[in-house]
Amino acid sequence: MSNYPNDRGYNTSQGGPPPPRMPLRPSNSGNPSYQPQSSYSPAPSYSNQSTYGQPAPRQSQHQPFQPQPSRRMRAAKSSHESYALTNYVVANSQDFPSSTHYILVDHQFVFSIKFEDTFQPGCLGFSNLQRKWINAALNKEIDVQPFDPSMDGPDAYLSNIEIEVSLMVKNAEFRGEFDAKEMSRHFVTIFNNQVLAIEQALVLEFQDVRLILVPKQVELVSSDVLMNGLRGPDGHELPSRTGFRGVLTQQTQVQFVRAQDSNIKLRGAARNKPAALENNLLATDVDLVELAALTKNFTGAEINGLVKSATSFAFNRHVKVGTLAGTTGDLENMKIQRADFMGALNEVHAAFGSSDEEFDSCITNGIIHFSAQIEKILREGTLRVEQVQHSERTPLVSLLLHGPPGAGKTALAATMAMESQFPFIKLISPESMIGMNELQKVNAIHRVFQDSYKSPLSVIVMDDIERLLDYTPIGSRFSNTVLQALAVLLKKQPPKGRRLLVLTTTTRRHVLEEMDLMDSFSSELYIENLRTLEEVNIVVKNLKLFNSDEDRRTAMATLAKSGIEAKLSISIKKLLMTIEKARQDSDLVGRFVSDMSIF
Repeated sequence: MSNYPNDRGYNTSQGGPPPPRMPLRPSNSGNPSYQPQSSYSPAPSYSNQSTYGQPAPRQSQHQPFQPQPSRRMRAAKSSHESYALTNYVVANSQDFPSSTHYILVDHQFVFSIKFEDTFQPGCLGFSNLQRKWINAALNKEIDVQPFDPSMDGPDAYLSNIEIEVSLMVKNAEFRGEFDAKEMSRHFVTIFNNQVLAIEQALVLEFQDVRLILVPKQVELVSSDVLMNGLRGPDGHELPSRTGFRGVLTQQTQVQFVRAQDSNIKLRGAARNKPAALENNLLATDVDLVELAALTKNFTGAEINGLVKSATSFAFNRHVKVGTLAGTTGDLENMKIQRADFMGALNEVHAAFGSSDEEFDSCITNGIIHFSAQIEKILREGTLRVEQVQHSERTPLVSLLLHGPPGAGKTALAATMAMESQFPFIKLISPESMIGMNELQKVNAIHRVFQDSYKSPLSVIVMDDIERLLDYTPIGSRFSNTVLQALAVLLKKQPPKGRRLLVLTTTTRRHVLEEMDLMDSFSSELYIENLRTLEEVNIVVKNLKLFNSDEDRRTAMATLAKSGIEAKLSISIKKLLMTIEKARQDSDLVGRFVSDMSIF
């Protein structure tokens, strides 16, 4: 049975109010800060009632809608559970004109309304979710006024809506699967012609399961576009704009996504709206696979910004030279090219994920395989990556690389991290924490670990851990606050479904042992200096120091005769410096042999 009086002039058996009227004039009342303007004339005989329960005169539904003054009412409990399942609020039929289908609460929240003659006059009945959304306790006074979607401007209808889905009963066991298309049809049937807003929680009963639905993104169009089926004469999708609320219609494209903390499964939950390729806006040189690889750590908002930036590059090609607003008149031929996306990538960077520039600076000269030991170390790193990736029993793996200064520990750790291809790769270095006090350091390190838990696979590289601890051998000073934080974070298991690899470098393993920090690492690798002339020869040959192989063999033979190999121990970093210094001398062989003799 319908609760609407017969004089409302529409069939209530369809479960919703009639489609909203065409917009009459722009208004700012859709804005949360809206206040009724005195220039608007109230409907005849409708006054701002300050007395609860005082009836309001009826208003003809054929009269053009005019914004009405607000009145004070009280928040009450809804009279029936069915209203909570359809997102209606309930009021007494005396409180509003018969043509009222929507109300605006506290100048911000829009609801569809149903009437009951037996409901307490001067009160509005809300469900618990509705009262939570508007932050209104029972009996709280609220501002209420009739609303029409035209008050939000011409683009008042939802063309697309993305909705997050979760179970109403948290942590409930659910092994079934929902068909997203079937759920979409059911959703539109239940909430048809209602005004839905971002972050407005709704209850949907689907296949005997109660779900919580929360809109996350909406796109709006005008009624003209809506009546044309969201497409223009050429069959292309007509433009829409983002907003915060709009009217749901049978033409609205609904996309459901699973909430992050939910265990429900959605089948066929892909967006139904046409892609950019279907709109014929991408040039033939755009490789989507390449773009996907370059934006693997981008959030949805960052990808949106990237596309807008690329579009602006493409648009600039159609701006008349010497003008700021004039176009060349061929915008219909505009194509977004690969160069536009490359230019946009220089402007839009991912805040989350890996920092390629930081890691590239760690391996400026690449990795020189001067001995079998280097291959073994990199293989050990690959095994740790595979362990984190595939093992069900060890979601946390930590590896300590220790050795003398300049041995290449940082470069090897950075190489292991970059070759993992994990979506989240971060470097924690003393350079990034210059000027921070102890608490600021702890917060910065903790923030990196917390961010890593958001990614399914993560790598954190902590370089020179003893410097992160503010260790100095004079007086054996160090930061106990940072030490305790690292001891906890290195042993803390990531959340379920998350995996973390921590690579740490140090030149003072004995200090970490004295600090009782070695137990925090699951394994360790020793990185040693170059100890043979053959290893030096491989590096020199790789860097092409000498103009000929004869000069190189002469230099190596001279060093061998000097007996340097018996005491040779040089770091790869010092050897690189020696080679580059010798390269500046006209006597390459003499300078190189002379400088090597001191090691």
